[in-house]
Parts: sequence; structure tokens; C-alpha cells
Amino acid sequence: MDKSRFSQANTTILTTVVLVICAIMLGGCFGDLQRHKYERTENLQAPLAPGGHFTARTHNGAITVRGADENTCKVTAKITVRARTPEEAQSLAEKVSVSLIERDNGLATQINKPNIPRGYSLTVEFDVSCPRQTGLNLETHNGAVKISNIVGDSTAETHNGAITTENILGTTELHTHNGKIICRKIAGDLKATTHNGGVNIVCSNQAAGVMQAKVVTYNGGIHFTAPPELSAKVEISTHNGSVHTDIPVTVTGKVGKNRLTGTIGHGQGKITLQTHNGSIHLK
Repeated sequence: MDKSRFSQANTTILTTVVLVICAIMLGGCFGDLQRHKYERTENLQAPLAPGGHFTARTHNGAITVRGADENTCKVTAKITVRARTPEEAQSLAEKVSVSLIERDNGLATQINKPNIPRGYSLTVEFDVSCPRQTGLNLETHNGAVKISNIVGDSTAETHNGAITTENILGTTELHTHNGKIICRKIAGDLKATTHNGGVNIVCSNQAAGVMQAKVVTYNGGIHFTAPPELSAKVEISTHNGSVHTDIPVTVTGKVGKNRLTGTIGHGQGKITLQTHNGSIHLK
């Protein structure tokens, strides 16, 4: 190796070492700034007629919504602050307030907060009970989303966290970047996308046989249990993985181990299942 290349290699190694040391030191500093934690909760409720809409947004924190036989929306907001001292953590947490406001033919959460110093952290988690017949719009950045027992159109989005639904009826859109998606007893049209995570969809036995469903991931497998009497055009593809189906498919075009295009029943709906790294199973 000539001297210039040797010098360049040494410089690269030295730069990498310095960056690693800086990252460790910064992580240690931020960890020290978040040494103490203070938690408190706010309980809110307001009338919400069946058929209304509920919106919840937070940045750091999970969101859980359950449908119930009632005409009231009940929200428990868990507020957590991590700071350098117990006094700072408590002071900041007590300056955070959460309210329910009327919006879009329904209710929405609103978080009012002070400036959070760099290196400190604020988490606001929502645990919600609302009428079964409620449309949902849920959004967080760092946190899981769970929905159960809902009749209505639902949209849920997170960046880092899993999304889980159970026993929901209506048009559903679920989006995450780092996390798995699990839907049990789902009925209605569906769009579910993630980048890093597997997807497991189980349609309800009472779901209509004609549905529109698009399920996409990049790193993860897909398991899709179709409703009885499914009638749909099917497009299934993976790059690194295999495709399996337990349902008879009238195939069109080429047949390959990682791609399947065809028709089930009369082909009235459409099912699209796509991944890049992972296998797909339709049953």
C-alpha cells in the first residue's frame, strides 16, 4: 500500500473512532439528563354519539382505543417526563395539559406543552374508550397503536411501533415504518403497509367475500387469511421468498415460486400482497 492510501485509511479509521466515542458520550449525557422520571394521568370524558369521529395525535406514546356500548368518549392520558432532577421532571409534567375538543363531527385530543429542553423527554400515552360506531384517526411517531371492537372507518399511523387491531368493521388504513401489523377478525376494505415487519391479517368469518385489500412490506413475511367465499383478482409477489396458497386460484400469466397472479371465484374484488424479503401465505 502506498503512503497516500495508508494515510487515507488511517484518517478514515480515526474519524470513525472519534464519531463512535462522540456518540457514546452524547448517549451518556442524554442518559444522565433523563435520570429522573415523573408520571401523572389526566382523565377526560365528553359525549360522543355513535357514528361520530375521534382523533388522537401524540409524538411519543402509545394509543389504545376500545369500542364499547356507550355514548361517551373516555380518555386516560398518561404523561411522563424524564429530566435531570425530580423537581424538573415534576415541574415540566405539571405544565403539560390534555383536553378534548370538538372537531370534524366528533372529538379530538389536544396536547398543550412547554418547551422541553434538549436531552429531556416527554411521553403522552392515550387509553380510550368510545362508542363502537366511531370513525378513528390515530397518529403517533414513537409508540404502538391498538384498536378493538370498532365499527367505522379507521386510519392509524406510527413510525416506530406495531399496529394491532381486533374485531373491527369498516374501511381500514394502517401505516408504520418499523413494526409489525396484526389484524384479527377484520371485515371491510384494507390497506396495510410497513417497511420493517411482518404482517398477519385474519378476516372475520362474517366478512364479505368481495373486498379490496393491499398489504405491503419490505422486510417481513405476509400471512393473509381470507374471508369465506372470497371473490377477487389476486396479485402476490416477493423478491426473496416463496408464495403459498391454500385457496384454488385460476392462474393467469407465468407461474413462479415468488409470484402469483390469478382469480379466485368471480374476481369481483382485489387482493394485493407484496414483500421484498419474506414469504407470503394466502389461506
